[in-house]
Parts: sequence; structure tokens; C-alpha cells
Amino acid sequence: MKPWKLADFTDKDLETVAKRDGNAGETLLTRLGCVGCHAVGARKGGQLGPNIAESLPRLEKEKDPVRALLGEILEPSKTVEPKWRTRVVVLDSGRTVAGLVLSQNDQEVRLVSDPTRPEQVQVIPRDRIEEMRETPASLMPAGLLDGLSRDEVLDLLARLWKESKGK
Repeated sequence: MKPWKLADFTDKDLETVAKRDGNAGETLLTRLGCVGCHAVGARKGGQLGPNIAESLPRLEKEKDPVRALLGEILEPSKTVEPKWRTRVVVLDSGRTVAGLVLSQNDQEVRLVSDPTRPEQVQVIPRDRIEEMRETPASLMPAGLLDGLSRDEVLDLLARLWKESKGK
């Protein structure tokens, strides 16, 4: 298993992304669990992260948008919009719970701690919360691509990039 880093991919590698058909990357969206947390364009998916295709246009402003996309996947906590940041909740018992807040109101906070089990929602009564703070971290774990070959990483990028272009 290779722990991929951005520097492992050359400009030539990333230039191939636009030429790939993206179909090989489609199965990787499910295999890696991407669709458990993210919708991808019109494809339904989880609600624990942003719709990937809708997030990509902001990367087009980058000098090398494909490299920027890969960087966000390899380092998911590097740039996280506030809505998707992990919250740490300290309860009156001293127990600490961390996760993504799905919803909150005056009575309770609903959050998910484990992105592999998004159906396991914790409901925490407000009167049990001593402190709640936002962290700069994403719930998305680092290292998701480490079990993939170079071609698989590039195929996944091709699939995501083509989705952002509406293809």
C-alpha cells in the first residue's frame, strides 16, 4: 500500500486526466466510499460532505486545477468550508464526542462521528452540552487513495473532473 503524496504525481501524469474516459473511476467512487458521504453531480450520495461536482468550479481558479483537486483528496483537512468542519462536543459527564453536525436546534444537536456509518446519528440534548467548538478538520479521513494504483488515482480524478464539466 502506497501512502500517496501530491509530489508523487508529475505534471505529465495529471495532464492525462482530461484524456481518460472516467468510466474506470466510476466504480472507485463506490469502492472507496465516496458516495457514502458525497453526492457527485446528479448522482445521489451521502450528506456528510459537499457535492463534489459543485465544489470543483472553485478549483478552476487554481493554476493547476487537477493538482488542486488531488491535493484536496490527499489532504482533506487542508481546506474545509465551515459547514463541513468537525465539531467537538464536551458533555456534562466529561465525555467528548466529535463529528459533523447534521442539524441543531434549542433542544438538541444531531451529529455523525463515523463517516463509514452515516446512519448512526447521535442525538445530544443541549442541556448535557458543556462546550461545543469547531475544529479545522474534515471528517473525511486522509489516506483514502493509499490502496490504489497510480492509474486508479488518475481514473478517479478523471471521473470527478468530467462530472464537474457536466460530461
